[in-house]
Amino acid sequence: MYVSVAILAILDTIFGAIASKIKGRFDFKVFISGFFGNALLTMMLVYLGIKLNLDIHIAAVVVFVSRMFNNLSIIRRYYIDKLYINKNETGKK
Repeated sequence: MYVSVAILAILDTIFGAIASKIKGRFDFKVFISGFFGNALLTMMLVYLGIKLNLDIHIAAVVVFVSRMFNNLSIIRRYYIDKLYINKNETGKK
């Protein structure tokens, strides 16, 4: 269970980095701290949930998946806009 939730945290960080790069706000220090910080925090939440016999990891999964969908929508819009602009420019020539 630790690894699966940590993978979600890492994927969230990677998609967030791509979205930040698209927005022009990427900072490597923020990326690295988020990469390790999210993974460690998530594993600690899972550990705490196991000790308390609570499914705290479900909250982490919901948060990370919602953030991943948000970042994927930013990435998708960027490439759709880029494709649409390229098609318009080639049609004008």
